[in-house]
Amino acid sequence: MHEIVDAELDKVMLPDGTPLSHRSASTIDPKRTIFVGNLDFEAHEEEVRGLFEKLMCEERGPPPEVTSHAVRLDGTPVHTEPLPGEWVQSVRIVRDKATQLGKGFAYVKFVDPLCVDEMVALAEAEEAFVAAGRPQFSRQGEVQSAKKINLQEGQE
Repeated sequence: MHEIVDAELDKVMLPDGTPLSHRSASTIDPKRTIFVGNLDFEAHEEEVRGLFEKLMCEERGPPPEVTSHAVRLDGTPVHTEPLPGEWVQSVRIVRDKATQLGKGFAYVKFVDPLCVDEMVALAEAEEAFVAAGRPQFSRQGEVQSAKKINLQEGQE
C-alpha cells in the first residue's frame, strides 16, 4: 500500500469512479456473486461472461451506460461520451495450479444484486419447467402422465 501512495497512484480513478487503491480482486460480494457449477474444464472467462451478459440483456435489456471518471495527466477527461456498460463485473474460473485447466466451477460477479435475483429466478423457473415435464412414477412403479402446465393468459 505504501508503494501506491508513494507513486501517487492513490489518485488514479477507475472507470466506475472508485480509487485504484480501494479495488481488491479477491473481494466476493455474496449479494452480487453467483456460483456456477458443472462447467467444462476448458471453459474460458470470456465465454462465461458472454453467456451471462446475453441472459441479462434478454431479461433486463441493455446495461446502463457508464460515465468514465478517468483523466489524463494534464487533467482532461479520457472519454467525454458515456461508455457502454456491462451487467457482468467479473468472472473467476477456479483453475488447477499445475495444469491451468478449470476445476468445473466459477464465480460470476454482477454490477448489482438485482442481476443475481434474475439469475436465481431463471434457474428456478427452468428447474420447475423440467420437473413438470418429467414422468411421475407411482409407488407400484407405474408411469403416470406428466403434469400439465397451465399458463394463464398473458403468461409466457
